[in-house]
Amino acid sequence: SEKIEEHMPNFGHLGIQKQQVLQTLKGVTTQSGKSTFWMNLEVAEGVGLEETIAKLKKEKTVLVAEPDVKRSISSLVPNDPRFNEQWHHQAINTVAAWDHLDSKGAAARGDSSVVVAVIDTGINTTHEDLKNNLWVNSGEIPGNNTDDDGNGYVDDVYGANVIDANKNGAISDDNGHGTHVSGIVAATANNGVGVSGVAPNVKIMTVKAGDKDGWFSAADIAEAVSYAIKNGADVINMSFGGLSETIIENEQISSAAQQAVLVAAAGNESMNYTTEKSYPAAFPEVLGVMAAQKELNDSGGYLADYSNFDDVQDGTGYQIMAPGSSILSTYVESNTSYGLMSGTSMASPVVAGAAALVKSLYPEQPTSFIKNLLIEQSEKKQGTATHEYPYLNIETVVKNTASISLSDSALSFDALNGTQSLSVSAVPTKASVEVLWESSDEKVATVDETGTVTAVGEGQATITATSVYGGSTATTSVEVSGTNESNPSVYTVTFDSNGGSAVDAQMIEEGALITKPSDPTRSGYGFAGWYKEDTFDTVWDFNNDVVTADITLYAKWEEVESRARITDVKIDEGGYAGTEYRFDMTAETTGSQVLYQVAVEDLSRGVWIFPSGYSEESVQSWVPEKPGEYRIRTRVKDAYSVNSQDSRIDTFITVKNPRATITDVKIDEGGYAGTEYRFDMMSSSPSGEILYQVAIEDLTRGVWIFPHSYNGNNIQTWKPEKPGEYRIRTRVKDAYSVNSQDSRIDTFVTVKNPRA
Repeated sequence: SEKIEEHMPNFGHLGIQKQQVLQTLKGVTTQSGKSTFWMNLEVAEGVGLEETIAKLKKEKTVLVAEPDVKRSISSLVPNDPRFNEQWHHQAINTVAAWDHLDSKGAAARGDSSVVVAVIDTGINTTHEDLKNNLWVNSGEIPGNNTDDDGNGYVDDVYGANVIDANKNGAISDDNGHGTHVSGIVAATANNGVGVSGVAPNVKIMTVKAGDKDGWFSAADIAEAVSYAIKNGADVINMSFGGLSETIIENEQISSAAQQAVLVAAAGNESMNYTTEKSYPAAFPEVLGVMAAQKELNDSGGYLADYSNFDDVQDGTGYQIMAPGSSILSTYVESNTSYGLMSGTSMASPVVAGAAALVKSLYPEQPTSFIKNLLIEQSEKKQGTATHEYPYLNIETVVKNTASISLSDSALSFDALNGTQSLSVSAVPTKASVEVLWESSDEKVATVDETGTVTAVGEGQATITATSVYGGSTATTSVEVSGTNESNPSVYTVTFDSNGGSAVDAQMIEEGALITKPSDPTRSGYGFAGWYKEDTFDTVWDFNNDVVTADITLYAKWEEVESRARITDVKIDEGGYAGTEYRFDMTAETTGSQVLYQVAVEDLSRGVWIFPSGYSEESVQSWVPEKPGEYRIRTRVKDAYSVNSQDSRIDTFITVKNPRATITDVKIDEGGYAGTEYRFDMMSSSPSGEILYQVAIEDLTRGVWIFPHSYNGNNIQTWKPEKPGEYRIRTRVKDAYSVNSQDSRIDTFVTVKNPRA
């Protein structure tokens, strides 16, 4: 197979424009004893694929010809354009959890019958990412100014306002907090706009209990909880807290916990649970949520520095940690607004959304089951220097097993080569049944990845299944007896590679030849054959020697002196952070093959960067993320060299900070307060990746307004709420720039007072 290219057939006469041997599929021996290899062929434009395959099958050298079919990723990743900016989804493995729900016949992104009550400052009911996921009170007729269902609230169609003396359904958000929290729970997924919630198919019941300044009274909270329970909430999110415990809240929460999973923010005062408790998160019936940040903190944990934290870890404090810093979600300013917010207020709805997914998977289970599953099956991670906490991982929550069992506790065989199948059941019932199988004695019985057990020889063995998610195990005993002499004995052939790459053992019938395995490899050595003894006296003859007992063959090695030398490197510099640097290396070797690597030392920050490992590619590239001074170490080694490197060339470069330049801005003015202003920005940048932002100074009131954070959209909008004089600062920065802004244009506009 090493000389295949010399004898490779040419199929150009059949309209093949490109052909290539698939290197990893060389030298495969068929049952008929033929040594085969696979080729990938590219059909020329205008040549029929089916016709070409039919002709190929008639060629004497061809055993198989078939289409190289394409496969697609099976995943529920949504098409929401800013989904990848929501780092909390990656942190808690949201998509993997959706996939699991789908595989178990549950609604993948949460069941629409599940209701999450968000007790907060209200909601923007017309927001593009929220309007389709609002809970609807079927007993209420919208707009007739009547309490149709007799629950004490007038026109409470999408929820209730408990702070309005008129007890109505006026739930508009005059703060912004409630709209942001609601989007984290259930912003619509796969609608081609904005973001996605953790459980984007469930319904949001809005209960407005906080005023425009974000304050909540204990009485209003109790009334809000009562409303949510009486109207069928399955999960209640409470992203607020305070230091005093009240009986009125305690009574309502104790009662509500029987019906709904209660989730609350632990608070943002950096206090430990023993010193000061934040309520309602500190109530034992409530799942208290601490906030995690994306990167490790100074103590090597993930707890955000502002978050209150549990220091008792006995299940009575705050029980779980979830992403809470820089969370992107829906915002109240307009129907297309999104923004970043941080706090345990953002961590709580992440957990509430996860609770809604578990409720969708296990609709009949009590609230205690869901709460315990979230805590016990999330993975422990370091929070502070001294404390670990369950860090929400919704994938392991829905997949992990508490225990598994097998369909049979014992199997018996009265003849060799018989097969029987084992199946797996899990607790909880809809956890993953993916397991790893193992036989205690493969001379008696083997088991494959599907759980099929095959009798190999007389004796007893144990089959063990180990859950991939949760590590639970279950066993089945196997007994093979009454075998007849027509079935030959089977022996184990073990290959001792003597420091080289591993070679799989083989099960060979008595009197049969061993299938010669692929040669192992060992850095700095050449393979010299398989021997019967570890003293390397007698070589094994794979064409004539037969197996009569269990045997071990030993690999013999001969030391190879191989060294590579790099002779030149050409560097094509991008010049700026965010642009590609290309390294074209030339080298020679006394051995068999040169391996190349580029290592980069960031001299400004004192760290080494390895864009890739050693490879056969002599041309490699690197895109610096930050400006600064760098040492480029282009180095080589022979494939069989024992050195970390054989030769190197060091080059020093300066990577400049890329600066974007805004060249023009066109403003489409609405003219009046309440109308849309549109800003179309034009710019250029070295990296080609430009971030845009519109900042607005209200000159009349002396405040700055930021409708959006920096993003890749060069067309942005703003709807002024009040008339007055404004400075419009359109600004840009390169995505790799370290500046807060690279370039800006200031424009002054007058927003007129609209008159009906």
